[in-house]
Amino acid sequence: MDTKNMKRRSFLSRFTAAISAAGGVVAESSAQDRPPLQEGLSYENSGTLKRNGVGAITRSVQSRLLDLPATPEDYSGRDVDEIDNTAALNELYGANPTAVYYPGKIYRVKGNFPRPNIPHSGPGAWNVDGQVVYVDTAETHGPATVYVDESIGDDAKNHGLSARYPFATLQRAFDSLPAIIRHQQTIVLAEGVYNKSSRSAESMPRPSIFYPQGKVTSARTAQKGDSLIGMVVIRGQGVAKTFIEPNPSAGYVYGPYISAGTEIALEDLTVRSSEKNNVGVLLTSHRNAYVHIRRVVIDSSSLQMGVVCEAGGFVEAIDCSFSGATSYDLIVYAGSGVSIAAVQSESNVGKALVAGNCDLATGAKLTGTTLVASTGKLNLTGRETKRVGVLGDLLVDPGGTINGAYVDIAGNIVSRGGEIRLSASAWSKTITMFGGVIRLDGAKSYLAPANRSEVSRPLVLRNGAELIYEPTLQLKNNEGLPKGIDYGIQRVVPDGDGYSIPLFLQGRTTVLAVGMSGAKTGAAKCTLGKVQNLAPEIQPPEGAILYLTPLAFGIAGIELVNGESASIPSGSVKIGGQEGECAGATFVYSASASRWMLIGLGPKN
Repeated sequence: MDTKNMKRRSFLSRFTAAISAAGGVVAESSAQDRPPLQEGLSYENSGTLKRNGVGAITRSVQSRLLDLPATPEDYSGRDVDEIDNTAALNELYGANPTAVYYPGKIYRVKGNFPRPNIPHSGPGAWNVDGQVVYVDTAETHGPATVYVDESIGDDAKNHGLSARYPFATLQRAFDSLPAIIRHQQTIVLAEGVYNKSSRSAESMPRPSIFYPQGKVTSARTAQKGDSLIGMVVIRGQGVAKTFIEPNPSAGYVYGPYISAGTEIALEDLTVRSSEKNNVGVLLTSHRNAYVHIRRVVIDSSSLQMGVVCEAGGFVEAIDCSFSGATSYDLIVYAGSGVSIAAVQSESNVGKALVAGNCDLATGAKLTGTTLVASTGKLNLTGRETKRVGVLGDLLVDPGGTINGAYVDIAGNIVSRGGEIRLSASAWSKTITMFGGVIRLDGAKSYLAPANRSEVSRPLVLRNGAELIYEPTLQLKNNEGLPKGIDYGIQRVVPDGDGYSIPLFLQGRTTVLAVGMSGAKTGAAKCTLGKVQNLAPEIQPPEGAILYLTPLAFGIAGIELVNGESASIPSGSVKIGGQEGECAGATFVYSASASRWMLIGLGPKN
């Protein structure tokens, strides 16, 4: 018996020395605290746990240690190249461990000793390649970096806490983060194409290649220097090196879909799709999510939509590009918003639909047609030295608003009942207002370095549109001459007798200037023709007003006769600028009679 005890003590001494030399720990527990063990494990020396001669300090929830030194280290008894998660866990806990518990202090992980698909818990922390990360999955205790590499990564075996042992998918990296995030967690994407997910498409309400959910963040993202900071920052290697793609063939029809109040940042990458069929939206901010992106390209080539903000979602974009979509590169629905700025490089947006709030600032550009819907508000705020640019047309629905300062507009503006204010801004084509209000303080109708407009009519007001006049407004036409407001008079020059005058209604009130442009005699037996901008089966609106005036005094006019389209009690009337012709005529449309009714004549010349 004594010999057996001596051998046992000798073995334990050698075992303890070996573990200590490797930086490991021999811990003890009292006999009464010893829980039942899995097959192959045994207690030695009043509770030291070992398996096949290898000591360890990691424990399952059934095998907790009661006391640890100040800085425990876990080498698992192996060299760096020999350590892998499956082998380590099998050696310590058997082939099918149920859980791993880490008491307090720091455990040095050498090699790949990750969080596999079994619970890891406890107040302890891992030291992985110098990065200390707490094991507790409930909340963060400090900043951490998670690595992803689609070419060498492994979602099942790797811990993702070093570039040597990265995850394979962005989804797995995000899901590995604690539920409550109080400190910045940076997910680093290596070069490559990320079009796979660790989650099945069927498990998500929106089958997207990246669907972050289930995390609570404590602060919003922001920019600091050249990079973004925040609770979750996803960082690529550059727009030409790191790509995130939906994968509709595998069921993932959406790109990143950020929802349910999640706040997240993406930078230095491109979101695109190699497949062109059955692709949803490339980037979505949904239901009060906040997505902050910097140096991100949204390449929607041959796709319908690029970026969508909906249900209270918000996107803040700095030095980004949205382009290529067949429908819209950017859609901002009511109650949602987007902010776009160019700080160090360009920020360009192609075609846009604005039904919510859209802010462009400091050098950002709209390069395609932008529609501001009835609930939309487009704010364009540049600086004197870094102006906002609008290269495409701006279309404004009734109720839509545009506010701009230090803006250069190279396209046309057409507003139907909207409100527009442009301060210290410039435009080179035509602003046409069908009703609504416009204010142009300190604005001019040409773009520097030019000193004249590209068109003969830079400002057209129709259907009661109101200009709040500012003396600082500069209106010049394409000849460089001061130009007044054009209230939308249409010129009609008949090509001979019996001419049917085509009508283009401009709202409730339409004005036609008629005449022969230099001819000595007028055109006889002319009639009012069909309305060209209405479908054939649709009548003009009840009470629509049509004014006919001379093209110019001294120029022969036309004879307008009674007929199917117009009711003229006297049978005919002459309108023109020569002696004996009337200086004008007023018609009102009667839907019941389906004709234009003559209600007034101007004096005869």
